Amino acid sequence: MASALFAAARSDLAELFAAMGVLGFGVGGFWAAMPGVILAVTPKSETSSAMSFKYVVRGVGYSLGSATGGLILGAGTGPGRLFPDDSAYTTAAWSASAPWRSRR
Repeated sequence: MASALFAAARSDLAELFAAMGVLGFGVGGFWAAMPGVILAVTPKSETSSAMSFKYVVRGVGYSLGSATGGLILGAGTGPGRLFPDDSAYTTAAWSASAPWRSRR
């Protein structure tokens, strides 16, 4: 939902803040619930390893996501321009939601 909002609403700075707020709320809610799920299905002797793995995966995912988004938006910014073209924003939003759509 946040990716679609980001793809559609980018004409005003307030719209971008709203899209990023929705995205942050969704990611924060997901990651806040994950420790409970991990602890429920992991043997007690392996909980520290499982929680550490969760944080490593999160760090790698954030790094790759930021790098990919920067690459797409950078490629969509023409020479001498300050902001990317509209198509770059749309491509970035669709690429952000692609892994989630393929799992359904």
